[in-house]
Amino acid sequence: MKKIKITCILLALSMLAGILIGCAKKKEDKPYMSLSTVLSFADQARDMDLRFFSQFEYVVLGSSELPLYYFQLKEIDFSFSIGLDADGMIESMMLSHSSGQEIYLFHKNPGQLDPNATQYTEDAKSYDLQKFIDKMTED
Repeated sequence: MKKIKITCILLALSMLAGILIGCAKKKEDKPYMSLSTVLSFADQARDMDLRFFSQFEYVVLGSSELPLYYFQLKEIDFSFSIGLDADGMIESMMLSHSSGQEIYLFHKNPGQLDPNATQYTEDAKSYDLQKFIDKMTED
């Protein structure tokens, strides 16, 4: 009789452990964005919605009032960032290289451009980004 009780308790504990393990959700890893992804939306960057970028791995930096979404790209020498304005709208998008060189896809307030960034009087297009990438990856 004692063996039956112990067996029942062990089975109950095993079932409970199985249920708890099954309920625990593993954090789903999101893929890193790639340079080809950035190039694919570069010409429409000003019209992009922030929700599009939630499919990629990112880190939120800065304050809650003015967050900066930072994306490490698959190509480890590059990163991509999105700055929001006080209204939570996309204010800027920038592609950066580990050398410190940067290029804005666009910035709604050109007076706040980073001095290290390649300057453009208009929004950078995929052609401009490709030239930037080629320049940064030459040997």
